Amino acid sequence: MMNELYNDKLNWNDVSVVKANLIEIEQELSKHSPEQVIWDIDDLSQKPPWGDKISPKVTSLENYFATTDGKTFFEVLRTAFDVAEEDKCDLKIHKL
Repeated sequence: MMNELYNDKLNWNDVSVVKANLIEIEQELSKHSPEQVIWDIDDLSQKPPWGDKISPKVTSLENYFATTDGKTFFEVLRTAFDVAEEDKCDLKIHKL
């Protein structure tokens, strides 16, 4: 069902299942250090534009990506999932 969200949209009825998947993904990523980030799947030697200069708040790959106000990628997704479930609306991700 995560593929549905990635490729098109997630039906609000499936949100609870995807939330459980998200927890598993988050737990697995928390086991990996920030140095293990993969920036380019086609060229594993590539590094992020900022190199090794990351915030001391970044302790694992679970919290590697954050918004300017400090929310992690997982926090943003959880909020979106909660709203979709509460409002009974499908969820779609758009590129800004």
